[in-house]
Amino acid sequence: MGRTKAVPVKFASKNVSSLDTSKKSRARSVTRSFTVFPPNNINADYYLGNIWLGISNNVLPQEWQKCKVSFINNDDTLHLKMEFDGSIVVLICVSDDEDFIKGLFQFKLFAMKFNNMEDKISVELHIAELPLPKINKSISQVIRIVFARIFNIEFCEVGQIKEHKTCLEEIDSLYQHVSAIRNKSISLPEYVQHPSLKPQLRSYQQNAVSWMKLKEQPLTTSEELHPLYQPLCLSTKKVIYYSKYLGDVQDEKPLMSQRQTGGILADEMGLGKTVEVLACILSNPMASMEVTGSNSASPKIIRRPPKRERQPTTCDSKYHCSPKKLKVPEDWVKLSSRKSSVRVALECFYESALEEMVISNRGLPKLDQNKVQCICGDTDMVGSIMCVNCLKYQHSKCMGFRAKYGEYRCPKCWTEQPLLESKATLIICPTTLQTQWCDEICKHISASMKVLVYEGSKAASIYPAKLKDYDLVLTTYQVLQAELYFTETKQAPALRREQRYLCPGCPLTLIKWWRLCIDEAQTVEIPTAMISVMVKKLFACHRWAITGTPITRDIFGFYGLIDYLQLSPYSDLETWNHLLYYPHSQGNNEPLYTYLAEIMWRSAKYDVVGQINIPKQTLNEYIIEFSAVEKFYYRREHELCTNQFLDKLKNYSGEVLLSSLDRSSIRKIMAPLLSIRQACNHPNTARGRYLGASKSVKSMEGLLDALIEKNNTDSEENLRIVVSALNGLAGIYLLLQNPLEATEHYRQVMQLAARFNNEEDKKQLTIDKLQLIHTMHNLAEIIETYPNMPPTLRDQQLRQDCLNLQEKYLEKYITQSSRAYYETDALMNTVWKLEEKYILETGEWYTRLTHWVIRNQYEVELQKRITSSLTTESSNTKKLK
Repeated sequence: MGRTKAVPVKFASKNVSSLDTSKKSRARSVTRSFTVFPPNNINADYYLGNIWLGISNNVLPQEWQKCKVSFINNDDTLHLKMEFDGSIVVLICVSDDEDFIKGLFQFKLFAMKFNNMEDKISVELHIAELPLPKINKSISQVIRIVFARIFNIEFCEVGQIKEHKTCLEEIDSLYQHVSAIRNKSISLPEYVQHPSLKPQLRSYQQNAVSWMKLKEQPLTTSEELHPLYQPLCLSTKKVIYYSKYLGDVQDEKPLMSQRQTGGILADEMGLGKTVEVLACILSNPMASMEVTGSNSASPKIIRRPPKRERQPTTCDSKYHCSPKKLKVPEDWVKLSSRKSSVRVALECFYESALEEMVISNRGLPKLDQNKVQCICGDTDMVGSIMCVNCLKYQHSKCMGFRAKYGEYRCPKCWTEQPLLESKATLIICPTTLQTQWCDEICKHISASMKVLVYEGSKAASIYPAKLKDYDLVLTTYQVLQAELYFTETKQAPALRREQRYLCPGCPLTLIKWWRLCIDEAQTVEIPTAMISVMVKKLFACHRWAITGTPITRDIFGFYGLIDYLQLSPYSDLETWNHLLYYPHSQGNNEPLYTYLAEIMWRSAKYDVVGQINIPKQTLNEYIIEFSAVEKFYYRREHELCTNQFLDKLKNYSGEVLLSSLDRSSIRKIMAPLLSIRQACNHPNTARGRYLGASKSVKSMEGLLDALIEKNNTDSEENLRIVVSALNGLAGIYLLLQNPLEATEHYRQVMQLAARFNNEEDKKQLTIDKLQLIHTMHNLAEIIETYPNMPPTLRDQQLRQDCLNLQEKYLEKYITQSSRAYYETDALMNTVWKLEEKYILETGEWYTRLTHWVIRNQYEVELQKRITSSLTTESSNTKKLK
């Protein structure tokens, strides 16, 4: 019998269900629990108050040591399961905010004692420990709700603040209110003219200088409470400090950090802020600084200290030998028959010289060249000096060091030393204003001041101690931004070889300046920008922001200036937002105006018009008639600008006033009107719209030629569109089986070709040859397919004319391809001829090169070029990293 396969029996009974053998993952119900402890002797004094939890019919234990709390969701209702000491279980139906109740137990912020009044359960909250754990958004929210319910201290959600763009009216109103508050709150000391200041300051300038001197006076130290916090006296007589803005609690009084002296000088452009700063520099020098003035003395401006030029390392004369004088020994065995006598001689010279060097150096101490790590990359010990901290060597001239500066330290070790105090004022300005600052200093100051124009460590290295010799140091934002990399103190990644080059560093960050002034201070209004980060690395006793436009975008730009000035407590972003910026956004301007009145001085032209002696303005109107060419050009520009202007106005209501818009919106709306105004002055100012952007117009004849060229280009483009449309219509009629209409459209194209295709006249319009080939080919096919079509005189030559036009069209590209082929072939032949003359194998070229270098005495030049190439490659590699 054959073998039968065993078949499993199926359960077919109605009482037995079919078995499901597929694996199923069991849903594990894991309930997270939180441990709560009762108050102890440490936190009993931090009793806050009671919070209602919910309703329960269970009885709470009188005493317990530990309670595990878990949450159960049942029928959209949250239940609180409390297990006391592992035995007593109490179930509470939560009737309050579920997220808040969960937060009370989740973050372990409080020690708790539970009470019941009939069926209502409440909890006594004690702060478990202070200071609190690291604050996050969830913890802060729970603390705010607790203090709001117990102490009725409301708080404002940050999400409720809406962004607000500042319009011109609001900016002017801010300046006026700030000036009014400042004039009421302070009394300025009497101004005394410094003898070294040449000009006689006007009244508003004297007030500005007096205010600057007042803001540079030392501040009295006092233990002031940080404005984000408020004291709270608990029922246990314990005092805590609570911040409704941060949701933080402190047991010790949070104090404000030491305030920085200085402020914002924001006089309107043209009122002489530069002279005011120079007057402040002269009027309030450092105690040890004496500024002497005379009629003949003038500031000495040093543009750039002399840069050290390293002399090339020369070889010993006894090792210098000319290969052509060497003779190959008779017992020398050639490894290859193709080796030249020159190579054999060089190898012989190398081996003999190497043997002599090994013998002469035997027994001498080995010099650690890695100790010489200079910014120039040269490891020559001549003229080097050792750092007293890291024992590395650098060249004294490269580092700008002199013996009178005391002990020498490298730039890296300088960062670990205390800051050097300097009497100098550091001024940072844009590159375009650097020359103007130098001119103003020489023009308005008669004292013998030493002024340094710092152009960066790449231009010339300056030893930090040398900066103490100057009275004023002037640099630019671009220089600071370039040196941001050099100020980083993080550990560099481990390298396989020891670093040969020393990072030059930025000496400006190693000095505590007497005064730091940044011109055009709106440059640092974004705190996270690279230049803002760099400026904050500079230290100074007094910090000043000089700008004629402190508000460029909106009110928040003030925070960038305050952050640079380090004016605590509002240099902290949370403090600025909660106490000044958010209230201002909600309509409460008083806190912001009051604070700005303390730190900012601004004089507007309309406030001091009586002091600046500006003559009365006279307006003379002259009407000038355009020529015919100018009139045509202006009319075209006017049409384009009108359309652009109307398109931009579509986004705004017609009832909106320009004065109610912010600056960026006004700039976008008025841009087309600016363009048409520029077109009135000269056509070059409006290039790129109606005229092409590539051609420059210098005269009316040039404008006429440009207009003719523009119209010819537009006409050719329009003609191409017309021909394309006629060809397209003809194709559609062919698809509709209507060859007669198709022929008519093709013949219209042929008529245009007969009219415009005059190649002798270069200014004449022409039809695209490809379009014309398309027309002639299709028309010839229609005539051949439908012989009964109405004939014309050139129908019989149409096919031949089409072929001739194709050949003429392709002739240009065939000629170009042929020319490129012959040029390539000639170059290939040249390469092959050079390869036939090449007798050296791969790797032997350097023999000839070395022989040629030694014969022509180019060793020093070759060494210079190799060193320069390695230096450039190393610097590029650092930038990429």
